[in-house]
Amino acid sequence: MNALQQNEEWFQARRGKFTGSNFKYIINKGRGKDFTEQGYTYIRKVVAERMGSYEFQTTNNACKWGNEQESFAVSEYEEATGYIVEETGFQLHSSYDFVGCSVDGLVLNEGGIIEVKSPYTPANFIRYATDLSYIEKEHKAQIQGNMWVMESDFCDFIAFDPRNEIKIFIHRFGRDEEYIKKLEDRVVLANQIAEEMYNDIVHPNVEF
Repeated sequence: MNALQQNEEWFQARRGKFTGSNFKYIINKGRGKDFTEQGYTYIRKVVAERMGSYEFQTTNNACKWGNEQESFAVSEYEEATGYIVEETGFQLHSSYDFVGCSVDGLVLNEGGIIEVKSPYTPANFIRYATDLSYIEKEHKAQIQGNMWVMESDFCDFIAFDPRNEIKIFIHRFGRDEEYIKKLEDRVVLANQIAEEMYNDIVHPNVEF
């Protein structure tokens, strides 16, 4: 587990921000609306955090497993590639102070980042290793969004399962500039809506 993440300082840094792991909720439009219901729910969550509220942190077996395996996955990746990975905490975008991400590691001197998934369900590792379209469907917004925030040239997607004979699967994703521009526009729009919601609550147009 990354020592610079999942602590109180990390939670405080990301509260009220649009974050890489949640970009998937705002990348798509809804029917006749700017966002899907999931998207609006996420925007409301960001507004609530800006007002001082927060969700109580919970965990489950899958999350606990993933956190426990992350450092082993990184070590396996370093051995397989010869790269050196550096831990990092929550990073803000250089131009937007309302958006950031927490990557699983920086690939030193290579201009890249990594994204680690350690599936609790064994079949999911096999799916990652054999179905590229599934990775893109489930994680493209996070992968491309993290490269956008970090200004990275590539993201190595890592699937890891120490129970397998073949423990690690690695696939390199390059930057998709068209998709990144779309994501940037979507995040900016989401923040505009969040600011409007915040102002409507803090400065209501009501007379008593």
